[in-house]
Amino acid sequence: MLWRTMNSAIQFINEKWLWLSLLVMFVLVLLFIWKEWTGRFNRIFFINSIVALIGLVALLFMFLNPTWAKEVQGKAVLLTEGFRQTRLDSLKNQEQFIKEIDYVPGKNLKEALASVNELFILGHGVAAYDYWQLDDISVDYLEGQFPSGIVKLNYPKESSVGTELIVQGMYNEPNSGTKLLLQGTAGESLDSTVLKSDSRQGFTLKAKLKTEGKFVYQLVETDSVGSPIHKDPLPVVVAGKEVLRVLIVNQFPSFETKYLKNYLSEAGHELVVRSKITSGKYKFEYFNTKREPIYGFTEKSLASFDVLILDTETFLALTRSAERIVANSMSQEGLGVFVQPNNGLFKARNTLVDFNASPDGKEKLSLPGWPKNTIEKHPYRFHIASLNESLIGDYAKRIVMGKGVIGTSLIKNSYELVLRGKNDMYKEIWSSILNGISKKTEPAAIFDVSDEIVFVNRPFEFGVRTKKDRPQVQHSSGYAIPLIKHINLDDKWQGTLYPQQKGWDSLNLQLDTTIAMNYFVMDTSKWNALASANSIAENKRFFNQGEKKTLKKEIYLSVSRLWYLLVFICCMGYLWLTPKLWD
Repeated sequence: MLWRTMNSAIQFINEKWLWLSLLVMFVLVLLFIWKEWTGRFNRIFFINSIVALIGLVALLFMFLNPTWAKEVQGKAVLLTEGFRQTRLDSLKNQEQFIKEIDYVPGKNLKEALASVNELFILGHGVAAYDYWQLDDISVDYLEGQFPSGIVKLNYPKESSVGTELIVQGMYNEPNSGTKLLLQGTAGESLDSTVLKSDSRQGFTLKAKLKTEGKFVYQLVETDSVGSPIHKDPLPVVVAGKEVLRVLIVNQFPSFETKYLKNYLSEAGHELVVRSKITSGKYKFEYFNTKREPIYGFTEKSLASFDVLILDTETFLALTRSAERIVANSMSQEGLGVFVQPNNGLFKARNTLVDFNASPDGKEKLSLPGWPKNTIEKHPYRFHIASLNESLIGDYAKRIVMGKGVIGTSLIKNSYELVLRGKNDMYKEIWSSILNGISKKTEPAAIFDVSDEIVFVNRPFEFGVRTKKDRPQVQHSSGYAIPLIKHINLDDKWQGTLYPQQKGWDSLNLQLDTTIAMNYFVMDTSKWNALASANSIAENKRFFNQGEKKTLKKEIYLSVSRLWYLLVFICCMGYLWLTPKLWD
């Protein structure tokens, strides 16, 4: 513990013993005076008293270990991977005596930066888990050469059987003829694309997920003659196909519902379709489920369904009591509701929900996975007005209402995709919509991670959201991982572990192995360009925000205790020899 006096910069490390030490010293001074006092003041008494006082002060300082602050004004440059030599040379010309430090991830920098209050970081930057070492230093980040290769990557880490694995990304500075291949677990080629010579180019690769389990696909980069350059893993956890119970209610039969029910029934979902024929008469169709007609909405009848799909006419014609029943089924039971749109949906007002859409005059839409294919849309665009609202792709919107969700889309006549032979595009759209709105069972805990890629022997941070008071998480090998409660969120806990082995691994809640998180640990040589690009973005965001101010930094200096001991010995030696010399 450090202690600062009111009028001095001197600090004592052993401050808790200060008053006791002063008391002991005072007693020793009194004992010395009593011993040396001969009844009169003379030169020898004064000299011996001063020497004794110096010796006792040296003894006191040897025990309390005093230090004093000194302001540091030093500059250094931290060299990380990918730094530009020209930028370093330019910096050294401006700052002739600047100190150079080579960065090693995870290495302690405190000693090297002890005399530094201003730091320049060159290159791809420092790892996020080393930011804490730079808290008391003014930092300027000067990014290095932006890496060539895959610098952006997006694909679902978890999916389900029957859906498509869509891998999207951005390649920086490809050579002409560079080819990207998506390989399966057995090394078979599933999809490929050839890149053009360009500064930056996007790519999309797809594969059908047919089997449940944990798989590691590979993204292979080859040159123009087919020789492999890089091979990076794409771990995916594929869950079994989820069977939904769906109720479709239409004011009249439509082509949109005809093709939608074909898709849902072929996918194995349990489906009931009710279409109005005339006033009071309905046509019912049943797929993969028993025949139970639904004439009116009740909370009991809706409780057995995961998704309710209404056309706009039925939705706008709901009575107040029907609206209340649907709203309660969403908020209390988690029902998902989807409204098949027409232009009237975005113009009309209703008391159940406001989709908050405004005209944009555009009647065509291209989806991220199919940039060359367009689809008809209603000439509107969605706005996000609250945290309960979110978009599904660029074409649909979902609004959370209690435990449930209500949503709609901008797409007009999605069945035309099937007529044009774009079955995969049609299925992807409806799969995304259903996944976004369907009823979800609320788990006791949810794992989340901030790291897109998990590397061996690098910190892996994860979070757990749960209502349990003291959740306990254990590694697949059986040992418990300590958790820290989030400062602001009462239901969130955070933990860190250091993976030791490459390959699949998992975490789960103790006493409940059904709540688990699978993750894949890979070698640090994988995804180099992506990791470097992410590091550059994170360092720029962390270090280059706001106005830069040079921080005042102090270091604490002290005298070696051996000097205090030497002074004490000399003083005591003098006092021991003095009587013998005078005698």
